Amino acid sequence: MVKEVPDSVVAAYVAVAVRMHGGADVGDEVEGPDSGEEIAAGVWRVRDGWGAYYFRDPPRGEAAYVCSKMEDVLVVDVAEKFKSIIDREKIKGLRMGDAAWDAAVLAALGETT
Repeated sequence: MVKEVPDSVVAAYVAVAVRMHGGADVGDEVEGPDSGEEIAAGVWRVRDGWGAYYFRDPPRGEAAYVCSKMEDVLVVDVAEKFKSIIDREKIKGLRMGDAAWDAAVLAALGETT
């Protein structure tokens, strides 16, 4: 069953996209991701024209940006909050495939599918 990306994840995505892709001017253009998939309970991978972003969306509280990958330029970003559990260089070494990234992010967050 395909689930709609929750508003909490959309709001977290917009904040990250504005920060990463140009500030206030981009904010007027960013409404939400192009697509999204819940890869485990409360863990989302969303996509836009720039790449894939991972978010943790707890049952209570706000969704939190975890990390992102931009396949076309081989760029990786990890949120400050998660840098102690996600090694940027290790995850970058996974290449850019979704399956490997999903597994690595879930393992780092202590989640399972």
